[in-house]
Amino acid sequence: MKILGVLVVGAACMAGISHAESVLAWPDPYIAADARVSSVGDHININGVPTRIYRFTSESKPAEVVQYFREHVERNFIHPKPNAALPDQDAFAGRVGNFWVTLQLKQQGRQTVGTWSAIPQFIRDVRQRVERPPGFPQSAKLIQQVDSFDDGKRSQLAVGTDLSPVDGVAARLEDELQQQGFVKQKTPMANWPSPSDYVATFRKGREEVLATLSQTPGGTSVMINRISALEELK
Repeated sequence: MKILGVLVVGAACMAGISHAESVLAWPDPYIAADARVSSVGDHININGVPTRIYRFTSESKPAEVVQYFREHVERNFIHPKPNAALPDQDAFAGRVGNFWVTLQLKQQGRQTVGTWSAIPQFIRDVRQRVERPPGFPQSAKLIQQVDSFDDGKRSQLAVGTDLSPVDGVAARLEDELQQQGFVKQKTPMANWPSPSDYVATFRKGREEVLATLSQTPGGTSVMINRISALEELK
């Protein structure tokens, strides 16, 4: 299937794609004969596991998309239970070679829209080491990290929880980033938009770190997004 459009997730030129990932024989995104596909991530890792994710739109009805998808799934076809995180979406999955592929779709007007994803679930030793982005608290539990290597660049999005109060996590985060040479920016103007939320941006060279912290009943939710521009940030 020809990829008609490309939507690249953010970037930072810090590391390349491993040899193990580069030689994977990824399955084609068989969604529908008329599908218009864009890449959310051709080369991304989710918690260290190489993954491909594509968005799509189709003029075909959802049932026709599912039938087309099903014809290109070798075995283990399943219809997962609805996920509360995906309102109004239906999910289907199956196995293609050594890959587990998932289709999520919904009707939007006269179009069918959704995502297609693949992971090498049936290949041993494919998981890569996860390096937390700068500023992610050492005391925090990492829940999910997405590393993007599209176009030979890299971005990181890490989400986790810390048992400490939000103000303590914010103080440690600022100290760690400043020790690494990052400079806190003047925007956003209010680092504390509310007593329970902290937002700040830090820069060093071409790198930018956006930190978002929120107080929760059990501690602090942490989200660190590290990206890079093609030129040095001013």
